[in-house]
Amino acid sequence: MAAWGVALPFFMRAAAEFGDKVRFNAVDTSDPAAFGEWGIADGLFTDGKPVRTGPPPSYDKIRKKIARRAQKINPFDSPG
Repeated sequence: MAAWGVALPFFMRAAAEFGDKVRFNAVDTSDPAAFGEWGIADGLFTDGKPVRTGPPPSYDKIRKKIARRAQKINPFDSPG
């Protein structure tokens, strides 16, 4: 299991705390077709921008990153 795979439950848990303000999408890049489409084996993105590289961040760091972004979202905006 890749390092990001180990941290996947942290991402899911942190995103779930913000309900409809956050859309979490996981891509199983162990599937060769998905890996080919995305071109990376693991990563974390916010609004299409990579969050960081290196060892997986802690749950607290993940949650803080999502919280900063979720505070800026108007709940009446359509998700696009």
